[in-house]
Amino acid sequence: MKLGVSNFEYSNVFQANLNKASYQAKMAFRKGCNIIIFHEWFLGINPVGEVPNKVTESLCQIAKDNKIMVVTGGIRYNDKDGKTLVGSFVIDDVGKIISVQNKINLYENEKKWIQSHGNISSIKTLLGNILILSGLDGLNKDYVYNSLENISDNIDLIIFQCTEFDAQGANNIRILASEVSKNKNCTAVIAGIRGFFYEQKCMGESVIIKNGLVDKIAKSEDEVLIGFESATINIKQEVIDAHVHIVFRDPGDPSVDTKVQKLIEKSIDVPIKSSIINYMNRAGIDRSIIFDWSGALKNDYVTSNEKVMEISQYSDRFIGFGVPSPKDPNVVDMLDKLNVRGLKVNPGLQIFYPNSPEFLKVCERVNKYKLPILIHTGPESAGRLKYDLPLLIDDIAMEYPDLKIIFAHVGVRGFTSDQAIMIAEKNANVYVETSWADENLIKRAIRCLGADKVIFGSDFPSRNPITELKKIQKLLEDKFIAESDYNKVVGGNILNIIRG
Repeated sequence: MKLGVSNFEYSNVFQANLNKASYQAKMAFRKGCNIIIFHEWFLGINPVGEVPNKVTESLCQIAKDNKIMVVTGGIRYNDKDGKTLVGSFVIDDVGKIISVQNKINLYENEKKWIQSHGNISSIKTLLGNILILSGLDGLNKDYVYNSLENISDNIDLIIFQCTEFDAQGANNIRILASEVSKNKNCTAVIAGIRGFFYEQKCMGESVIIKNGLVDKIAKSEDEVLIGFESATINIKQEVIDAHVHIVFRDPGDPSVDTKVQKLIEKSIDVPIKSSIINYMNRAGIDRSIIFDWSGALKNDYVTSNEKVMEISQYSDRFIGFGVPSPKDPNVVDMLDKLNVRGLKVNPGLQIFYPNSPEFLKVCERVNKYKLPILIHTGPESAGRLKYDLPLLIDDIAMEYPDLKIIFAHVGVRGFTSDQAIMIAEKNANVYVETSWADENLIKRAIRCLGADKVIFGSDFPSRNPITELKKIQKLLEDKFIAESDYNKVVGGNILNIIRG
């Protein structure tokens, strides 16, 4: 049995953790591992449902795709009586759940939302008998040895999915695991949370212990221990949708403007948080940049922008952008105080020329705060095309060469897409975003500009995030772009812009 033990930094973003798990399973398989073991709470606070559910199906698919046995960390699930339990699932290399070891001894904060059930027992697999001790189950020495005494089978592998919050605690786990490994003449593995969980720093580590002796300890945050080897890997880039609209309006309210009525109707703020996240989960999108321009159409730059930032606090899967006034630079000051991560404008709807003196003054203030700005370009707006010409933005790019400018939709099509690519090719600070653009236009943008200047966006709800992302995925599948360039387009580029 060749082991792979995960050791990645925990993220508050569920999908990001699932992506990391998938990538590390692939790495372990390539290194010849028969099994990969994940740490306690490796997915964080996952969605709950009876098994099978979307979470367990995703993990079974990871096992099946990589032909590797998977031992998960704690997964919340509902049993047939409706109780919420948490357990570590063992999934074979064809994607079938062999067994689940429930967590028995719970922390006080865990007792508020999960229940204890069952007992500690060995799990028979084709790779041998496995014993899983998670959380407090593996921290209490007496409980560990009492559990072992009640098991008649020989144990080939003991897994301690345990976390401590200081170096001494982590060392104590290592000592106990070494004792058990020596007494039972078996291999022991430690897999604990690294990073912040419930705002508390966790000192979890990945360790492989052979016959009582520590064989290997992970040294980096993103490392997989492979038997007697260590393989540091590059975690899969997050997928970030750079263009998601929300509109705050109660059903039945009169539309802001008849020209934009249909767009607003698609974005009513009734299911907004759940519907966006549902599409994100289905598409495999980790985070979305959200903004709302409906307030701007009524010259209200406070209410909807504040609501956007409230939603971005609701979940760290949302990144809040603000919509500024095209004429009043002081609105940018207000938006910066709201901690927006960037700005979005739509000249055709807000009725202004991007190269007007008033908007250039706004851009001067935007440049001061080092905020990127996403600008609608092309003919698919409900507004007037004469304001949406990419050519008009050349003046901004040249006046403020450090200001990061993103052309939404690559100009969409025709002569406006020609302009978008030409201006982006000419100015180092101009990027293009892919929503509405067809596959040939996206290919052309990558050929002319390079993958470093192309950014994935969906324009949800006007476009389907699943369909829009598939256009980029197809470029990878057809080997038009390498995986490294794909990672830039779907998330790396926009992250660099926001962080920069």
